[in-house]
Amino acid sequence: LVVVPFTSIRMIFILSSREFGRKAKVMLKTLNCKGILSNVLNIIATHEGNVLTINQDLPIQNIAYISIMIEIDKLNITLPKFIEEIKSIKEIKNVEILAIE
Repeated sequence: LVVVPFTSIRMIFILSSREFGRKAKVMLKTLNCKGILSNVLNIIATHEGNVLTINQDLPIQNIAYISIMIEIDKLNITLPKFIEEIKSIKEIKNVEILAIE
């Protein structure tokens, strides 16, 4: 497992290769609103990702954290574009790739 912070431009360049990994652990920081997880899962399914695990913490001060392990080897877009699409959901405040295998 390779730990990869998604905070730099270099990371975006490296992740544009589809041969980098087969699984990604993604952490979402969201507002506590109905339907956010459903919207994220729809994006994953639309781009041929496969959800392996979902862990969700109890919301504190209207902020919830969700971690999702996703099979990414069959994504039909690059990983950076995939992450940007998830970030485009207005209730999502932050998306980080915690690890890639």
